[in-house]
Amino acid sequence: ATGLGQNHIFANLANLPYVAGPSGRSMRLDHYADLVIRTKASQAETMAQRNAMREHCQGLVSISRNAPMDDDACNLYVGRAFALTPEAAEEFGVPHVDQLPGGGCPFHPNCTHVEVPFFPEIMKESIVDRAVTSPPSWALGRSWSEVQKEYMAKGGKAYAAKQNPNLRG
Repeated sequence: ATGLGQNHIFANLANLPYVAGPSGRSMRLDHYADLVIRTKASQAETMAQRNAMREHCQGLVSISRNAPMDDDACNLYVGRAFALTPEAAEEFGVPHVDQLPGGGCPFHPNCTHVEVPFFPEIMKESIVDRAVTSPPSWALGRSWSEVQKEYMAKGGKAYAAKQNPNLRG
């Protein structure tokens, strides 16, 4: 129907099979493969950064403050600090990164958040106070899909704005 011929590369791309993506919607196989590759590369980068931070005795990370692309549960974690070691978790009273959905950033496919080193000793007290607030207990130690479902049921971004001081300025 395209006039490109059966063996033309673009005709073949248009006929690639569809698969169910993480959200349940249908995606072309090549788009799904791209999504998986980006997600796995981001996870590998996060692990490498964590290892480097631990080697340099860095005990805390915070979740980048960029706004999520969609209204999603990332809003619960934005700007908050998490511990890389049990000692840092105890010293600062923050959850360990392993308690985050998926074990930390990226939280979900296409997630734009990253973990950045957090140095409370050189930051303004007001920033540290906001960063060491914990997300709700129901948002820790659960899968992304469970947290996202609960987040939307509680009101989404409006709920997060009341709950996370880092979203208030």
